[in-house]
Amino acid sequence: MDAHKRAFTVIWANLDPNRHMRHSAYNDYAAQVRLEFFTEFGLDLKSLSDQDVGAILSREETKFFKEVGLIDKR
Repeated sequence: MDAHKRAFTVIWANLDPNRHMRHSAYNDYAAQVRLEFFTEFGLDLKSLSDQDVGAILSREETKFFKEVGLIDKR
C-alpha cells in the first residue's frame, strides 16, 4: 500500500518553547490524516457511527525523522 500523505502548515500553538513542533501536535496531525484516509474509502465518521464503530487506537507509536518549525509545510 502506498503512503497516505497530506500537507499541513505549522501554527504557533503547535510549537514548544524551543520553537519546534510539540510531540503531541505530530500525533494530532496523524489522527487527522488517519480519519481522512478512512473517509477516502467511504468510512467517514457518520458511516462509522451508523455501524456503531469508532476510530479507536489501541496503540500509537511516533518516530521523529526531522524537526518541524513555524510556517514549515510538511
